[in-house]
Amino acid sequence: MTHGTFLLADISGHSRYLNEAGLRHASNVTALLLNVLIDAGRGRWKVANLEGDAVFFVTTGHESTAEVLDQIAEMLRRFIGRVTEIGQDTDCGCGACAGSNRLALKFVLHRGEYEQRRIGGRREIIAGTWW
Repeated sequence: MTHGTFLLADISGHSRYLNEAGLRHASNVTALLLNVLIDAGRGRWKVANLEGDAVFFVTTGHESTAEVLDQIAEMLRRFIGRVTEIGQDTDCGCGACAGSNRLALKFVLHRGEYEQRRIGGRREIIAGTWW
């Protein structure tokens, strides 16, 4: 059994954003924002999975609350910075850029035991008890 800290970074308002802006252009913005989150976690957090508009990160061991809050603050800072840059692209006119400022970010944190298992040809995390 391995102990770890899990962090889910989820883009809020994403479904509405896709419906309003259209998949073609909004998916480009989504990819940019997910990459910002992944880059912010590099070196400390491993991407365990991607789920549409969310990144599931894991790190082995027990991250302190202060370390996790610092990580969340950095991810949020970079996310807001990128959303601001995208929203200032007034030449685009596709709606995806202008509408990106309605996106937000939420986090879910869990610490506990986990196992990795092959499921459907992929390596998946099965989380156990909280510690």
